[in-house]
Amino acid sequence: MTIRKAGHTVRTVCRLAIAGALTLALSAGAVLTTTGSASASKIHAIGVVTPPAPPDRLEPASFREVHAYLYPDSTGRAGGYVSCPQGMKAVTGGATAAAPNAGLLTGLTPTYDGNGWYASAVLPLWAPDTGVLDLEVICAWPEQLSSVATLTRTVQAQYDSSIHTTHYRDFRGCPDGKALFGGGAFTTQDGVIVNAPSGGSGPFLNAMAPLGSFWVNGSAKADSPTTGVAMESYLRCIDPFQLGTSVSATASGPSRTDGVQTTVTAFCPSGHTAYTGGAYWTDGHGSLRISHISFNRTAWTAQGKGNNGASLQVEVRCIRTDQVATPPVIATLNSVPR
Repeated sequence: MTIRKAGHTVRTVCRLAIAGALTLALSAGAVLTTTGSASASKIHAIGVVTPPAPPDRLEPASFREVHAYLYPDSTGRAGGYVSCPQGMKAVTGGATAAAPNAGLLTGLTPTYDGNGWYASAVLPLWAPDTGVLDLEVICAWPEQLSSVATLTRTVQAQYDSSIHTTHYRDFRGCPDGKALFGGGAFTTQDGVIVNAPSGGSGPFLNAMAPLGSFWVNGSAKADSPTTGVAMESYLRCIDPFQLGTSVSATASGPSRTDGVQTTVTAFCPSGHTAYTGGAYWTDGHGSLRISHISFNRTAWTAQGKGNNGASLQVEVRCIRTDQVATPPVIATLNSVPR
């Protein structure tokens, strides 16, 4: 005889109770064992698996810009640092040797600790009231730059007797699995930075730029090598995921034989923000007065004087302006092994 209660049989009620208990056990991730056979069998829970959060990406909306205005000493040399706001790290930097149609950049590089940017320049003595070195740095939160590594190298002089010029050149790429993120260079003599107010007279920059999968730093001096002078070359690399999808744009100036100032600008595609860039003279026959990101961070501009048929080349690297630091993490349904 079957006893009925509230529209269900006792057997049905018992089945519902067992099913409810099983559901609760599975939602708690329990492992149940059934008996009644020669060997016990296990029931594994089906749960929601959330992957570990990836590192933050560069987020252009969070970038901050800081300027420093460095004035020359009595010899026309200017140099110094600009630091990011407290708690932030440098993304990129640039400088302008601001004097009427004159001035030479002699150093432009990230600081080794990643907290700012350094620049040095030679400004004309006839412009003491208008000559200034305008140095800028673009900064982001450190979580967006956690994978950045700075690689350094000391480059010795190479003398070209045919044109009586001493060159310093470094051309290299990042290790496998890393992406170019920037770089820079300055010169030292016996361990002291030259062309800064406390330093001596040294080479001027003619290259500091991305070039395909490589970065090139270069400087030159129209003279024979000076004992103890070397170029310190910096290369910055980043995890490609943290960088996001990068695109590049290039622009070229005309060949120069007259030493006239040439200005070239490379623009990011629409909807993108610049995160690094630079310029170089072909064959190293030229100097740089300006190399910096544009005021709205959508381009890179360089200016300088070239000779011997050299042309000024500019490249800018860009990421999407709407890229956010923390993309949503997608949870997936997977079996949870026990």
